Amino acid sequence: MFQPSTKHKLERIMTHTGVSRMIFACFLWMNHTRLIQVILAVFFIIIAGSSFILSYVNLTAAGLQAGFPENLAWMWPLCIDSFISMGAVFVLQSNLNKEPSWQGWGVMISFTLVSGVFNIVHSPPDLWSQFAHVIPPVAQCFSLEILMIRIKRDLMKTPQLTEEPECASPDTDTISPEKVQKVREWLTVNPGGTNEQARKALGLGWSTVRDCRTYLQSTGQLTGLTE
Repeated sequence: MFQPSTKHKLERIMTHTGVSRMIFACFLWMNHTRLIQVILAVFFIIIAGSSFILSYVNLTAAGLQAGFPENLAWMWPLCIDSFISMGAVFVLQSNLNKEPSWQGWGVMISFTLVSGVFNIVHSPPDLWSQFAHVIPPVAQCFSLEILMIRIKRDLMKTPQLTEEPECASPDTDTISPEKVQKVREWLTVNPGGTNEQARKALGLGWSTVRDCRTYLQSTGQLTGLTE
């Protein structure tokens, strides 16, 4: 008698089960990178959502205990936990713009501590209960930071269509002799300076500084100076 193989059994199950067929099709459609991203997204939703809800319940109760009106007490947890999310987004934006991110970190850490303290205050007096109540705000902070790291890496991999190739020749029609002279004088004083530093110091656009620098190097006026 013919014994169906495991493959045939799986195919039969997939044929008669719509949900299984859909899941199987999704796995076939996704490569390993996309699959990992989906798994990370699912875990983030579970962790961040659960942490926010647990912290929200404790903070709402703490707000009522502190004397906030019952119809407004739900706003108080949002004021605290929303700052954690805002700090994470600020850190991401600062990193992408290559700017100092200590302000965002300060907001994240400060309001995580505030949320943790009020969660502890509204917990039973024993140590284990207090430890359990402080986990939600900390987990929310870490999950947001992991998400921001993932978003940052994905954005860094995305090609910027607005940027011109490095080998593009400068458009001499858009740079004036005055701008060229300003860039030349600055680079003479700061031979190791980057285009970004020159842009901030001179108040010029990044592409203008780049074109002026390329022009000066092509004409031999910056021999020996590299970015």
